[in-house]
Amino acid sequence: MANKPKGVPVCPLPSGKAALVLAADLAAARAAWLAEAPTPAERARRERSDFLRYIDSTGHTADFHSLRGYYISRVVESGANLKEAMDLARHSDPKLTMRTYARVRLHNLSAVVDRAASASPASPRPARSA
Repeated sequence: MANKPKGVPVCPLPSGKAALVLAADLAAARAAWLAEAPTPAERARRERSDFLRYIDSTGHTADFHSLRGYYISRVVESGANLKEAMDLARHSDPKLTMRTYARVRLHNLSAVVDRAASASPASPRPARSA
């Protein structure tokens, strides 16, 4: 991305056809993944899964909004600070980045609590007098 001129789309897509391109790419990737199954049983297991489906069994769609949400959530999960996450999302509003796109999963929260429990305080607190 360092060689991309400012203002040039990173991934240019035909106007109004982005969803069709994404759906076709996912279908092709899923077909290849199914074809690579080493055994008939594994292929049957893969065919039952939602992996690489444009619309999964619960009705969730792999649209560009969901891809941005996944991307920004992984950026935040990696330990990026707010400014880094905003820059990578190309956002100017921290609320947009954190409220709309960054998602926290339960195991992430568990890891934060574990880190907090093992962290040593920066300096000891003075004892309170009664």
